[in-house]
Amino acid sequence: LDVMMWKIDQARSLRDLGKMNEAITQLSEVIEVTKQTEHMSVQCELPRASIALAIAYERMGLREESKGVYQELFTSPARHETGRSILNVMRQAHHNFAYMLYQDGDFEEASKQYQKAFTYAHKLNQEEGSEMLWQAYLKAKRANLGQFQHDILSLLYTTYEDSTNAIVSKRVKEARDILDTMEKKHTSIKEKVLRFFGCKKIDKEGR
Repeated sequence: LDVMMWKIDQARSLRDLGKMNEAITQLSEVIEVTKQTEHMSVQCELPRASIALAIAYERMGLREESKGVYQELFTSPARHETGRSILNVMRQAHHNFAYMLYQDGDFEEASKQYQKAFTYAHKLNQEEGSEMLWQAYLKAKRANLGQFQHDILSLLYTTYEDSTNAIVSKRVKEARDILDTMEKKHTSIKEKVLRFFGCKKIDKEGR
C-alpha cells in the first residue's frame, strides 16, 4: 500500500513538473495493479490514481481520454466506498467531469454530474453539498431545464433548511426566493391560460 501511495504521489509530482508522459505511464501502471489485486487497501488507491491520470490527460489536451478515465472510475467498486478520503476524491472526480462537460456546452449532463458530486459532498459537510447542488442548478439554468432547476432547488432547500452554517443558509434563502418566483410565474401563466379559454368559452356560447 505504501508503495502504491508513493508511486501516485511521485507521478503527480512528475505531472506538475510537466513530465506528462512519465506521469501517465506510472499512473496507468498503478491503476492496473489496483484492478488486479484482491487487497481492498490497495484497491482504495484507484480513485486517487484515476483522478491524477485524468488531470494529466486533460493538461495534455487529451480531453476524451480524460473523460474516459473518469467514466471508468464512476463504474468501479470505489463508488460504493464510504471512507472520507475516497468520498472526497469521488466528489472531486464528478466535479471535474462536470466542469469539462460545462466547458463543452453540455449543460444538462454537467448539471447531472454536479448532482452526483453532491451525493458524496453531502456526506463530507453541508457547505460542500450545498455548493454542488447550487452548481447543478446554475448548469440546469444554462440548459433552460425548467423542471430540473425546480427539483434541484427544492432538494437544496429541503436538505439544508435547518442548517446553521452562514454560507449554506444564504444558499437556502436564495433557493427559496427563486422557488417563490417560479411559483408566482407558474401561477400567473396558469391564470392567463384559464382566462383565455374562459373568454373563448363565453365567446362561443355567445354566438
